Amino acid sequence: MRTRGPEGWLEYGDEAYLATRLLWFTGFPVESALAAHRALERYFKAYLTASGVRMEGELGGWGRNIDTMRSVASAFDDAFRGEEVRARARAVQRLFKTLREPETDGGPAPELCWSGVVAPADDLVAFLRPRVRVDDDVWPRLPLARAVADEGRPNPFRARALREHNPQLQVILCSRSNEPTPAFRPLPDRDA
Repeated sequence: MRTRGPEGWLEYGDEAYLATRLLWFTGFPVESALAAHRALERYFKAYLTASGVRMEGELGGWGRNIDTMRSVASAFDDAFRGEEVRARARAVQRLFKTLREPETDGGPAPELCWSGVVAPADDLVAFLRPRVRVDDDVWPRLPLARAVADEGRPNPFRARALREHNPQLQVILCSRSNEPTPAFRPLPDRDA
């Protein structure tokens, strides 16, 4: 059984992040976008619980606003206030809201392109996941480390989905908590 603390949220986040990339490569862009939001929400919960924030009320449950969570996280680390981080959190949140509640958006349907779904998720995971403060022995036991270890086995789909077009992978696959500054890729015009 998973813990309710940062390690448990990291595990959930890793699984949703793997799903994001697997769903994209297997032709399910809408589900990939929803999984990307779910992954980031869980990584934010890991970061915030490691920082002593309780996941209740506005921050608890599923489908929470990741831009709000980013704002809460900025009380612990000024890097969360950066425009690159803010723009990606807002873009992922806007896409999630549009897909989950299309009648409330009022804007044009989002373009489900790589640079609007997977690339911002990769960038935010690279920024956020390593910032979660856990013991060093936790990182190699998490799903992403296990997925990469499966690469030479008969069904290396998870490892391949992580590696394909992922310039952030080495930052994401950290072996200890740290505060990286990943190189963010451009967002589509609507989200810039």
